[in-house]
Amino acid sequence: MTECSGGTWQKKPPLEVTAHLLIDSTRNWAKAVALWGIVLDTDHNPHAGGCGTCRGLVTLDTKQMRVTYTGDFYALAQASKFVHPGATRIDSSSLGSESLESVAFQNVDGSIALLILNDRNDTTTFDVKWKTKTFQGSLPPGALATYIWSPKH
Repeated sequence: MTECSGGTWQKKPPLEVTAHLLIDSTRNWAKAVALWGIVLDTDHNPHAGGCGTCRGLVTLDTKQMRVTYTGDFYALAQASKFVHPGATRIDSSSLGSESLESVAFQNVDGSIALLILNDRNDTTTFDVKWKTKTFQGSLPPGALATYIWSPKH
């Protein structure tokens, strides 16, 4: 999924928006997700026309000489850390909008990475089942979590 960018038009926090993009795109067989505008300043520059209100992954405040990483950055970084190149999307349940959303991958080394977003307005407890094993988790509203395990254990 390419040619995406967050911006001022979005109502939800950047981490949630990008987590949705990651989960929804890969659940529908996208092989990668890339966002445009890696570093933009506080005035959304530079841009060569087009989107004047896009958000970068990193914001550079040139007056304060301060760098801020956006929720988009953290969502992509989290997925990139645990979903390795060559990973295959495997089956996972998703309860849809306003609930828990998830996507699971099997990495080349055999490990499983499960990304879960709590899109609800309250803390949600859930069960994760893999073959004969089950564990319980809990996420506060708007949280993105990644669970990893080796199916050998």
